[in-house]
Amino acid sequence: MIRLTQIRCDEATAQLTDEGFLEILGAVVARAGVLEYRTGAGAVVRELRDPEVIHSKAALESYEGRPVLLGSHPTDSAGRVALATQKNIGDLEVIGSMRNVRADYADDDEGRRHKVTKADVLIWSADAISAARYGTRQFSLGYRTGVERRPGVYRGEEYDARQT
Repeated sequence: MIRLTQIRCDEATAQLTDEGFLEILGAVVARAGVLEYRTGAGAVVRELRDPEVIHSKAALESYEGRPVLLGSHPTDSAGRVALATQKNIGDLEVIGSMRNVRADYADDDEGRRHKVTKADVLIWSADAISAARYGTRQFSLGYRTGVERRPGVYRGEEYDARQT
């Protein structure tokens, strides 16, 4: 999920293409650290996006060309995030796609360095372009991740599960 409001470590630039699409170059689409997610049942789960995994080839490839959705990803009846697939894509609000996915680093407002994943994002939905212009910075990305339900602590922050 693009959560640029969680951490101000992006230096992305946005511009309109000749076709009127919004192209965001160098968007931070993921960062290592503890992130909060809301389940379909409304509970908050704190997951560690593992800094040892975020720059792996498999992790980076899992983003390339994937759909971008407005808002948060859909969940199934058990509250688990549902991956966008050929079978359900017609039911989802797809607003764009990602390309040129790459590993990078960024500093937050406190000067802490984080591993991040950057991508160039192309948004073609008029509603999403309008939402971005008026401050929306939360979009959902169709990437794959495994989750280990094992609590721990990362940089002094407790987490409930670890993304692998």
